[in-house]
Amino acid sequence: MHRCLLFAVAALLCIAAHANTYTPESIPEWNSTYSYVSNPDGVLSADAAQLIDTLLLSMDRVGVQCLVVAVNSIDQGYSGVEFGTALGNRFGVGGSTNQGLVVLLANESRDYAIVTGDGMEKYVPDVVCGRIERHIMVPYLKREEWDSAMVYTVQALHEIVQGNEEILAQHEQADKEAEEAEARATRIAGIIGLLTIAGIGGAAYRKRRKSRLCPYCKKQALKRGTSQAELVNGEYRNIINYVCSNCGKTVKREALNGVSQGGYYGGGFGRNGGSSGSSGGSFGGFGGGNFSGGGAGGKF
Repeated sequence: MHRCLLFAVAALLCIAAHANTYTPESIPEWNSTYSYVSNPDGVLSADAAQLIDTLLLSMDRVGVQCLVVAVNSIDQGYSGVEFGTALGNRFGVGGSTNQGLVVLLANESRDYAIVTGDGMEKYVPDVVCGRIERHIMVPYLKREEWDSAMVYTVQALHEIVQGNEEILAQHEQADKEAEEAEARATRIAGIIGLLTIAGIGGAAYRKRRKSRLCPYCKKQALKRGTSQAELVNGEYRNIINYVCSNCGKTVKREALNGVSQGGYYGGGFGRNGGSSGSSGGSFGGFGGGNFSGGGAGGKF
């Protein structure tokens, strides 16, 4: 009996965990004729949803329909763009002119998208969707400011639909500045890499010169000779003999790990140095719009 109860509780918890994960078919409809926001999990505040509805009603009056969906999680068998495309086709956003948009947020599964109907792609191409996401939507999403992310995204789309070309220029300029900054960072990284390589090469060159320096005549004339094991301070060490081709003196150095060290033993041993919920029912004016996958989206 106790085991059955545990299984039942586990099953209920599993169901609860997935209760707010939606497929395009399970996004609920709602009753308000002039509501364009589906917010069944209350991701957006009531004030934000109302403001978005006002902006989208204004867009609808000039012939562009937009659906905004904010939920906790979407089925991970879909990308954000795929999910938005399916929603646009399900509800026919855009009508007979196919001038439709879908803006999606799934705050717990971290998905977002702006999807364009077939008649909107020439006005809001994929590159513009991506710019709006990069410069407006995603920065707010990363701070988990859901209201600001969706309100400001819809405001940008509203401005574009109303013919405000300045906002397009602003986002294009922001992209150019970001690309220039990335190019500068790449150049700086390349310079640092070259300086690092040069530094390593210079250190290796200095080490090599030091290894050839005779401590007696101060000439770069040491040449490696024989090696043997010698007792040094009670321990056997591998000692390499270097002979100076200039003064003929012999310099003994210890080889550690098979590598001759720069320190030397002169005149004997002695090493120098170490080693809200919005409305809920049917879209009043939607129906007939077609979506083929235009737009942009991703994970934040």
